Amino acid sequence: MYEQQQAPQPPHRRHPQTYPGYILLLVAGILCIVFNSIAALNTLTLIVTTDFWLSYYGGEAMRTTWNILYAAAMLVSLLTIFLGIFSAAFAGKPEKAKALMTFGTITILIALAQNLIYLIFYIPYDTGWATFTIVTMPIGFIAPALVIFGASRNWKMHTEILDSR
Repeated sequence: MYEQQQAPQPPHRRHPQTYPGYILLLVAGILCIVFNSIAALNTLTLIVTTDFWLSYYGGEAMRTTWNILYAAAMLVSLLTIFLGIFSAAFAGKPEKAKALMTFGTITILIALAQNLIYLIFYIPYDTGWATFTIVTMPIGFIAPALVIFGASRNWKMHTEILDSR
């Protein structure tokens, strides 16, 4: 008797799966969330154990330095988790692509600064882990770089649609 009418969609709104960066943003977002949740738990464990160990065997300056380094690592992990949440949430919204690209770039720059500062403080105490950190550091930038790439693909499509009007 009564037909349910759907609200008209704007002409630029299509099904999200047709956006060129949709799948890439979802996958990169999930990777950011999973791997950085593990990194955050690992960093939390390091904070507790290192603080406990250094309270008995290290000086106050060493304890403070390591706590600052681990707090910076925790900040980077949380930023990347938020980047993953936003990229998965905004994968089907190409108008949010520019914000995702900006947030991804800021996250990568902060992570790069944190890793470099960590290496500067860590190399004097090197037991072989500095080489491991240098090798694995780029792996932490892959998922945020995929977010930036997927968002740029969505942004390009979005600007092409706006220009065609």
